[in-house]
Amino acid sequence: MRGLDARLVALPFALVLMSAVPADQVIALPGLEGEAIVIAHNSPVHFRGWSKNDVAHFSGKFVLAGTYSYGCEFCDDWPIKTDELSLKIVPDAAMASRLPHWKLRSGHRGIFIDASKSLNRTIGTPDELRALKAGKIDDIHGRVSVLVDHFDAAIECDGAAYSAKLVAVVKRPTVQRNKLDGSYGCV
Repeated sequence: MRGLDARLVALPFALVLMSAVPADQVIALPGLEGEAIVIAHNSPVHFRGWSKNDVAHFSGKFVLAGTYSYGCEFCDDWPIKTDELSLKIVPDAAMASRLPHWKLRSGHRGIFIDASKSLNRTIGTPDELRALKAGKIDDIHGRVSVLVDHFDAAIECDGAAYSAKLVAVVKRPTVQRNKLDGSYGCV
């Protein structure tokens, strides 16, 4: 019985060891002590290297699903021009946990999507776009799923910044309609 008891006690420990997860990769940012890019062991992208201005570049296509926001991040004057509008996607939690992130800066607040003009044309009604450009609504938002490539992680104004290039639309955007009721605050 003692041999059987020892094996039964050892079994849970063996299962824990067999299910051990590989370690995340941590790559130090040259010239900025303590800062690094952390790459999950199951990340869909691969580190390519650093460029000037402390930008980490990655290769690998992946499907990015999440909540999008289409608007102007830093506009002070209205009307807003179309080329001032940008698309940002906050990834679903499962994907966010797999994407590279900075060690010392906050997590994924959103990924800016480059070359998204073809996708941008599918977002919002003409009335919503007019209201957005006039500053009557802050953004158009909803859910989307896109195939992206060329993921980058940067530091801007001492915060984390992420971007990727659109390859294709996997699931067209759904829009959470803004209520255009004439009450626009201080506009």
